[in-house]
Amino acid sequence: METHNTGESVTRCEYCGEVIQTDDWHPALIVKNDESHVLTFCEPKCRNNWQQQPPEETPK
Repeated sequence: METHNTGESVTRCEYCGEVIQTDDWHPALIVKNDESHVLTFCEPKCRNNWQQQPPEETPK
């Protein structure tokens, strides 16, 4: 999840980079590697596309 310190927190979709309005519900996944990470997506299609990527292409 990418955020920027500009007074307001900006969250971006893990798949396409689209800005996500954090006051609305959006699909998310918890990925457990060495640490747990919550990944957010702008829509179910992006979450599904991210899940279908081969592991070496999956962003950290």
